[in-house]
Amino acid sequence: MKLFQVGERKIIQHIRRRFAQEGQRLFTGIGDDTAILKASALGPAGTKDLLLTTDVLVEGVDFDFRYCSFHQVGFKAMAANLSDIAAMGGVPRFYLVTLGLSGDISLDQLDQLYEGMADLAHNYKVRLIGGDTSATRNGLFVGITILGEVEKGRALVRSGARVGDHIFVTGNLGDAAAGLELVKTRSQGLTARSSLLLRKSLLPLTQRQFYPVPRIEEGRLFLTNRIASAMIDLSDGLASDLRHICNESRVGAVVEAAALPLSDTLMKYARNIRKDPLMFALTGGEDFELLFTVPEGRISHLMRLTRHKRLRLSRIGKILPRAAGIKLKDDRGRVVPFPARGYEHFKNGQ
Repeated sequence: MKLFQVGERKIIQHIRRRFAQEGQRLFTGIGDDTAILKASALGPAGTKDLLLTTDVLVEGVDFDFRYCSFHQVGFKAMAANLSDIAAMGGVPRFYLVTLGLSGDISLDQLDQLYEGMADLAHNYKVRLIGGDTSATRNGLFVGITILGEVEKGRALVRSGARVGDHIFVTGNLGDAAAGLELVKTRSQGLTARSSLLLRKSLLPLTQRQFYPVPRIEEGRLFLTNRIASAMIDLSDGLASDLRHICNESRVGAVVEAAALPLSDTLMKYARNIRKDPLMFALTGGEDFELLFTVPEGRISHLMRLTRHKRLRLSRIGKILPRAAGIKLKDDRGRVVPFPARGYEHFKNGQ
């Protein structure tokens, strides 16, 4: 059944029945003009700061249904927002969803969209408490707002990096961007003999593009153990996001190209399409890993934590004085200019 056959009131009733959750922290959720949370929803008074973040995905700009499903769009929209909470070292609690929907979308497709969000939200016990829907003439608009919490005065922000701090990242870089290119080109450029085999072996790249994992647990560890001095999630690419830290902290940086964590799958893909894998890592974006800085005196504690929790971390550079700028040291030891930027809305042909 198409949404134009259902109507807004019944759509909201359907969403409430399928996806809303009641709880002790909530007075009123879906069905009223606003959600009402109990004053104690974020813990005893004075012990927590409230985190609010919102992210939007727009059809034709952030996703294209020729390459992805409704479930994948919902999952990724939730991941992008959860990653923002992870970057602050926080805990996500509640979310609201704003949708611009074409009447030609079916109720089943709407379910798939919400199921994608709910599948990931469930992993972190994040509850849907409200939102809004509107009709659109062209394409789908998905906006999620997440409410979270963090210990009072302890949120990890971009402005805390200091000269001498070491730069770390979680996980691998560049897989998501390569995965997007892979599905868009449908493996064009791969040798005919090995094309089918490579498509199967490259599935981890598309998985990273459509089902990213927000680093909530890692963010909490870095905050509670007082490891990081500044942190950001890698949504726009290392080239852009490191600049955000440097600009807000008024510092420079040097990144070691040889230290950037690249997966074997990315290396295989890059060889077959004859591209430099570093460009995926530096400018690709949407990895949703954490980029953070660590003071010299906290390195040994981080190493112990890494071994104990089996974290996948890479030390990729160091914070320098602002006058030094942001530099890249290539695999021959030459210092070269850092790439101009990663993804930026209104500057990437949109």
